Amino acid sequence: MLDLINDFTDKDAWVFKALEEEFMETWKNNILKSEDITPKMAEWLVAELKFKAIVAKKTDYSISVFNGDVVKSNCQILGNLQQDLAVAIKSLEKGMASFSEYRLVTEPREFDYVHPSFFPIVFGESRCLRDRTIGLDDAVDSMGQGEVIPVPEDPGPSRKDLSWNIASRSDIGPRPYSSRFQWLPSDIYFRPDGTCYFTSYINNIHPQRNRHFYGMFEKVLDKVIRMWDMCLTPVKNVLHSRARIELREVKYEEVSPGKTDPRPEVKEDESRDLYEERLREWRRKNFIAVQPEPGVFAPISIPPQILDELPPEEKVKHRLEDAMDLVGDYGHRGLQVIVKLAEYSATPEQPKFNTEWHVEGQINEHICAMAIYCLESENMQNNELEYRQIADLEQLAEFEFDRGDTVWLEQVFGLRNNEPAVQRVGGIKILDGRAIAWPNTLQHRGKLELKDKSKPGYVHLLQIMLIDPNIRIISTANVPPQRLDWKHEADTSPVDVTTLSLEDKLKVIPREGKYPWALQEAKDILHEARIERQEFNRYQDVAFHSKNVAL
Repeated sequence: MLDLINDFTDKDAWVFKALEEEFMETWKNNILKSEDITPKMAEWLVAELKFKAIVAKKTDYSISVFNGDVVKSNCQILGNLQQDLAVAIKSLEKGMASFSEYRLVTEPREFDYVHPSFFPIVFGESRCLRDRTIGLDDAVDSMGQGEVIPVPEDPGPSRKDLSWNIASRSDIGPRPYSSRFQWLPSDIYFRPDGTCYFTSYINNIHPQRNRHFYGMFEKVLDKVIRMWDMCLTPVKNVLHSRARIELREVKYEEVSPGKTDPRPEVKEDESRDLYEERLREWRRKNFIAVQPEPGVFAPISIPPQILDELPPEEKVKHRLEDAMDLVGDYGHRGLQVIVKLAEYSATPEQPKFNTEWHVEGQINEHICAMAIYCLESENMQNNELEYRQIADLEQLAEFEFDRGDTVWLEQVFGLRNNEPAVQRVGGIKILDGRAIAWPNTLQHRGKLELKDKSKPGYVHLLQIMLIDPNIRIISTANVPPQRLDWKHEADTSPVDVTTLSLEDKLKVIPREGKYPWALQEAKDILHEARIERQEFNRYQDVAFHSKNVAL
C-alpha cells in the first residue's frame, strides 16, 4: 500500500488528481485488478491520498510517504535555483582541477566537491576561538588563531558493554564516538520572516570567493527545514509509533484451492527442526498469508495548517498534531548543519552504482536528520534512495500460530525467524529538482543506473545534515578556516598556489608550524578519516542487525 502511495504521488499533478472523484474511481478499479489489493485497502488508499493532497497544498507539495518518516517534495524548490546551482558547481570544478589526485572519493564512483571529511576538526591539532565567534566576513582573517582543541576522552563503550552480537565480532572495534575527528557544521539563524541565513562559513566553500553559494543553499534550507519538521514529528510524538494497520490474527488461504499438497507427516527418526522446516516449505508452496484488512482511514492527527480545509464536523473528530517546529522552537538559538556536495557517476564499464547501507556521521556529530536535493542528472535512470529500519517486535508475542510456523512472518512483515529484525521501508526516486528528507535513525543507500549504457552519466546531489537542535557542537563559528590556500596571500599570488609543491607553496603563503594545512597534508587527514568512518559504518551496521527475531 505504501508503494502504491509512493508511485501515485510521483504522477504529474497528483494533488489535483487525488481530489478528482472520477479519476480516483478509475485508479481504484485498476489497482483492484492486483491480487494483493482488497476493496477495503483500495478505499483506504483513496481516502489517504485525498488527505495527503490536502496536506501537500499547505506544505509546498511536501509529503511523507513511508513510516519513519521519509518526506519527499515533488516541485522545483525555487525558480531557477536548480540551474543556478548546477552552473555554480563549475566554479568549484575549476579550483579542484589542479588537485584531482585528491579526489575525495568514499566510493569508486563518487566525486566530492565539498566533503566534511576534508579539513575536519582534528583533535589535538585544530584550533578553536574560545572568547568569540567568527562570521563570514572575518573568518579568513582569523586563520591560525585560537587554542588547540584537546583530544577528548573516548566515551565509547568497552567491549563488555556491547551486546553479544557486536562483541562477538573480532573485526568490530567499539568506536561509536571518535576522539580523533569531528565534521564541522555551520551555524544558521533566522530572519523575522522565518527565512534562514548562514552566520558562519561552510567548510570547504570559501566565504568570499564562493559567496554566491551561500544564498542558494539558504533557499534550499528554507524548503528542507519545513520537510525536517515533517519527518521529525513522529520522533517527537509517541502517537506516531502505532501501526498503520494492525494484524490481529494469523490466517492462510490456499494458493490453488483444491490442488493443495497433503500436509507432510513426521518421518521416523526425523528431528523436530527438520520437520518444521519441511512444514514451512509446504506452507510457502501451498498457502499465502492473509494480509490484515484496514478499517476506515483516519489520520493519526491533523496538521494545524489544514484545519481550514476541513468541514466543521470533521474538525472535532481528530487530534491536532503536535508537530515539530524547528524555527519556532529553536529559531532563537539557531540550528547547525553540515553540507556535502557530490557527483555520483556511472560508466559503460560500470553502468550501475550502489552505495553501502549506512547512517550519516558518528555519534559525536549528533546528526538527527538528513536531506538531499538533486541539482541535475545526465543519462541516468532508476535513481533511487532506499531505506530500511529496525522492526518493533513486541507485537509479535500477541499472535497465536502453530509451533514452527513463521511463513506469515515473512509474507506479512518481511522478516525471518532467528534473523535480524531489519525491514526494507521502500525507495524514493531521485528526480531533478526533488528534495528528500528523513530521520537519521533509518539506514539508507543510493542506487543509480545509466540510461544509455554506451556512454557515461552522472547525478549532482546537495546533501545537508541537521545536528540535533538540543545539542551544540563545535562549529565553523568557533574554528577558523583550516585551508592554507584560503589565506589572502593565495589571492594575490601571481601563480595558482594549488599547483605548487608543499615546499614552494610555503614560500608564497607563510604559516606558523604546520597549521593551517596544505592540500597535500589534508589528503593524509582525509585518508585517515575515511578509514575511521568505514570502521564506524561496520560497527553501526552490526549494531543495526544485532536484534534478532525470536519466536
